[in-house]
Amino acid sequence: MDVTSEGAAYWLRRDAFVGLQPMAWHYHGIDAVPAELYRGTPMQAEAQIRVHSELLLELAEQFCLKVTPWHYANNRTRPKGPQQIIDSDNACVPALWADRALVAYSRKG
Repeated sequence: MDVTSEGAAYWLRRDAFVGLQPMAWHYHGIDAVPAELYRGTPMQAEAQIRVHSELLLELAEQFCLKVTPWHYANNRTRPKGPQQIIDSDNACVPALWADRALVAYSRKG
């Protein structure tokens, strides 16, 4: 059984269950723990979608600049090269969930 939780650390409980609970939706405050022991997601978008649905383009930016680099760094299914995948407001990240695909994004277009 793979146990997850809405959150970890400071706001939910004192013990983050490192080694017992491999993922939490909100894992802020335990960033020093290696990804092999604990994971979360760098993007919680439900509040933005519910309250500010007109800002969905900002969600695309968050996905490209936060989620895809996080997914690339924490995914062990494929070997990774030494290339730089993100530079400030620009990203070019292998989309590991697809065959021979990239996610490319630039804030300036």
